[in-house]
Amino acid sequence: MMVGMLVAGIGLVLAGLLAIGYGFPDKEFSFGNTLILTGMLTCMRAPTLHIKAHMNAAVKVGATSDEIIEVVELCGQWGGSLAMADGLSAWRLQFAPHLPDIFDKVKTKKYHK
Repeated sequence: MMVGMLVAGIGLVLAGLLAIGYGFPDKEFSFGNTLILTGMLTCMRAPTLHIKAHMNAAVKVGATSDEIIEVVELCGQWGGSLAMADGLSAWRLQFAPHLPDIFDKVKTKKYHK
């Protein structure tokens, strides 16, 4: 039993080294994959910076801000309004960092009588 596990472990290590030596596919982050990952992470309410990182990868392969915002809006239908808010916050960080965050408190004047 132990010899079998040792042989299997050595085989897996060799297979891993062969995969590393062969290389990874060039199209690991294609246009469609990055948009799907962005949408999936938005629907799952992943951390905002994680969603932003995948938006950045989508931009690097050619996605526009309009295409990404459309994915975020679709996530609002499937993942709910909080998921859409997280996606919009990540979109703002990626494309319009000068705008205020949607989760910031609105500053109001208090009037005293």
